[in-house]
Amino acid sequence: MSTDLRRRANSSVNYRSKVTFVRRNPGTVAYLALLLAGSLVVFGILPDDAADDALRSVSTNLANVDWLFPLRLLASGLVADPSAYTLVLVLAGVIGSMGWLERRFGAARAFGIFLAVHIGVTLLTLLVVVVGVRTGFYPPAVRDDLDYGISYGAIGCAAAVTGFLPRWARVPAALVVLFVPFVAAEWYGWVPDFATIGHVLSALAGFVTSAVLVRRRTVHSHQSSWGNARTDTPVCTKTH
Repeated sequence: MSTDLRRRANSSVNYRSKVTFVRRNPGTVAYLALLLAGSLVVFGILPDDAADDALRSVSTNLANVDWLFPLRLLASGLVADPSAYTLVLVLAGVIGSMGWLERRFGAARAFGIFLAVHIGVTLLTLLVVVVGVRTGFYPPAVRDDLDYGISYGAIGCAAAVTGFLPRWARVPAALVVLFVPFVAAEWYGWVPDFATIGHVLSALAGFVTSAVLVRRRTVHSHQSSWGNARTDTPVCTKTH
C-alpha cells in the first residue's frame, strides 16, 4: 500500500472513530462544546478587564452569594482555566469518565452525577470557607477568592467509575483520584485551601456514587438470574 493510500485509510478510520464517539456520547460532546465556547470567549476573545469581570460574575465564592447564585452555580461549570491540569480533568474526568457513564447509564444520569457533585461540593466548600475564616485557619480575603471550573464534577465522575474497573486497578485509581489534587494545594498551616478540600469531597461523593451504581447492577443481575431460573423451571401438572 502506498504512503498516500495509507494516509487516506488512517484519516478515514480517525473520522469514523470521531463520528462514533459523537453518536455514542451526545451529552458529553454537547457539554464539551459549551465548555470550549465559554472558555474560548473568556480567555481568548474578551479583553483582560472584561475577562476578569466575567470570571467574577460566574464565581461561586462566598462574597458572591446573592439572588443570582443559582445561575452562578451553573455558569461556573462552563469555564475552565487553559492549563495542563484542566486538560487532565477534561480527558480523564469528562471525556473518559463522564463519557463512559453516559454510554453505560444514559446521558441524563451521567450529567446528573456531574451536576450533583459540582453543585453539592460547591455548597459544602462555602461552609468550609465560613468555618475556616471564623476559626482563623483562613484569612478573611479567602471569601473573595474566585471559584469556578469543572474540577468538582470531573473528579466526581472519575471516582464514580472506579468501582467498575478491574479489581487490581480499583485501589490505585481511587488513590490517584483522591490524592493528586494535593499536588497543587495551597496550605494554611496544616489546612489545605478550600478548593483542595472540595476536590477530596468530590472524590468521596464519586466513590459513594460508584458503590450505589455497582450495588444496583448486582441486584439487577441477581433479579434477572432469578427470573430466568423461574422461567426455566418445569411446571408439573397433575392429572386425575
